[in-house]
Amino acid sequence: MGGRTVSVETPYMLPVRGKKRGRKRKLGRRGKGGAGVYPALENVGVIHGVTPALCEDVTLSALNNTFDEASDSLKRRGIDISPKRARAVSEKFAATALEIRGKDLDDYHNGAAAQAPALKDAHVAVCLDGGRINIRTPKNGRIPDDAKRRGFNANWREPKLFTIYSLDEEGKRLKGSPHFCDGTISGPEKTLDLLAAELHRLGIGGAKELLSRRRPSSRHRRPSVRAQRQTEKTLVQQNEDFFERGLP
Repeated sequence: MGGRTVSVETPYMLPVRGKKRGRKRKLGRRGKGGAGVYPALENVGVIHGVTPALCEDVTLSALNNTFDEASDSLKRRGIDISPKRARAVSEKFAATALEIRGKDLDDYHNGAAAQAPALKDAHVAVCLDGGRINIRTPKNGRIPDDAKRRGFNANWREPKLFTIYSLDEEGKRLKGSPHFCDGTISGPEKTLDLLAAELHRLGIGGAKELLSRRRPSSRHRRPSVRAQRQTEKTLVQQNEDFFERGLP
């Protein structure tokens, strides 16, 4: 955590490669790097030679900053890590988190998901909201003659986010209670699926009350009063139907 480096000897394993057609690769010509794994280190959560605590610290530092700024911030604390390595650690950490979430979602669909008493006897609030994010998508085709790279498309997407937390008897956020957040850039069906799985995992069946709130989007033109009331009525009915189906 403090930037200390420790050397260990551990087995390194490569994936089994099948026979491919074509010419054999010449001696000394390497394939794609990073294909192997250190099973013993991955079993204890070490990613790219970084311990779980430092991996979380690097990811949080790069969450709201550029990788260069995250590297400078960590170096001021005595942790010498380059921007390239900070990006590799953050992306690997995110990929691992998505893999774990995917397995939990499969367990929920198969009826094998475990439940925790995190929401027992609690007044639970669920807030849903959306935002805007710019995602780079690599272009296809050949590289232009006047460019060194293929380029990318920067398309705007809307991430869907939700937060789960507990309320006190006055309807305010309960101090000291944990907050659970998640989101996706997929459609609303995927968002509700993630929300239902998360509520099930937290033990929503033991809660006293479940309240939902959806923040209206400010990107669209303001509708008429009649249309707005009809939209709000539809949203309330959809939320009530969804949570009635989601409760065990």
